[in-house]
Amino acid sequence: MTPVSSLSTEQAQRALLSLFESIPAGLWKGGVTPSSARLTNLVDKAEDQAEAQNQDDVLSAIAKLREPGGALMQGAVAKAVLADLLADPDWSPLVEQAVLAAQRPHMSPIPAELGPILLTLAALAIRIRFVRTTGGKTGPKTKLDFEFSPAHAVDATLQLIKNLPSVFLGG
Repeated sequence: MTPVSSLSTEQAQRALLSLFESIPAGLWKGGVTPSSARLTNLVDKAEDQAEAQNQDDVLSAIAKLREPGGALMQGAVAKAVLADLLADPDWSPLVEQAVLAAQRPHMSPIPAELGPILLTLAALAIRIRFVRTTGGKTGPKTKLDFEFSPAHAVDATLQLIKNLPSVFLGG
């Protein structure tokens, strides 16, 4: 398999989208994969929450992740999230499939909803890491009952800023 770090920006974005689409619905709260419209709405609420709490760094990072010209940043964040999930033996087969799918030629553009999907999977990776450290099961077929929320989006953004400072600070 091609290492995640050697994926192009577009391939990393596509791999993340493919991964999101391949996650079994049973992992999500209520057994239903959230729609991109729902994720976008939740990220909008996360921006409101960050603004109300004067978290300018979070507001700035979310805005950068959502801007249409932010492909390089989105690609870097996608690689980080993919690498995080690839490190989990239960998730690595699904990530590997997504990476292979992303390396095939594509004609369609990257959807505008990529920013909210990035934040959702970043939050999911944090949740998986937490469950794993407490001895719980974390595989894609495990019922984690995960429900993405504005608070998750803020937490995931803070983790991304901490772990990828140069991406968000322009370095």
